[in-house]
Amino acid sequence: MVTTPSEAERLLESGNRSLDNMPKSKEEALAKKNTFETAKGSEMDLARIAGLPPDLADMFFVKLGGKPYIKVAGLQYIAGKMGYRSEITDSYDKESEAWVAECKIYPKISRKSIEALSRLSPEMQKEVFEEMKKPTNGIGTASKKNVSMSTMHAFLREMAQTRAMGRALRAFTGYGSAVYEELPDAEIKVQ
Repeated sequence: MVTTPSEAERLLESGNRSLDNMPKSKEEALAKKNTFETAKGSEMDLARIAGLPPDLADMFFVKLGGKPYIKVAGLQYIAGKMGYRSEITDSYDKESEAWVAECKIYPKISRKSIEALSRLSPEMQKEVFEEMKKPTNGIGTASKKNVSMSTMHAFLREMAQTRAMGRALRAFTGYGSAVYEELPDAEIKVQ
């Protein structure tokens, strides 16, 4: 809580907060913290929780219907810190008039993992190594029926790939919410 005018001025100059957003009491400060209210909004708090740079929250999160959703870019950032490689395949299903894509995320096998494997029995090494190198899969579809934004209909193949990658990355990173690009009402802004 700000108690002196000089402290308030310092905060304003640093760009961190405005006096209008400053809590008036400890209880109000706790209430703001518990509801993810910050100067930038809940995206900034979610970025911090997910291990993403809070200053880049706008790049990694978007609000739809007042609720923040992570973007595939945010999950790629998280997975990139873990180490991974991906493969995407797709095909067009004429019957459903939809693009169907599958993404496989392969984990990076670290030096520490290999050292830990070396301490196991040969039988266990093989079993554990086979499990470690299994991919995490995600499937995504895109059609005129499940992509409501008509300007994106020319990019249904890419939407299916992005949705597949988002689902695979969600499972790989353990992120529990839907990815923004998976949602049928997502509005993709081309700049």
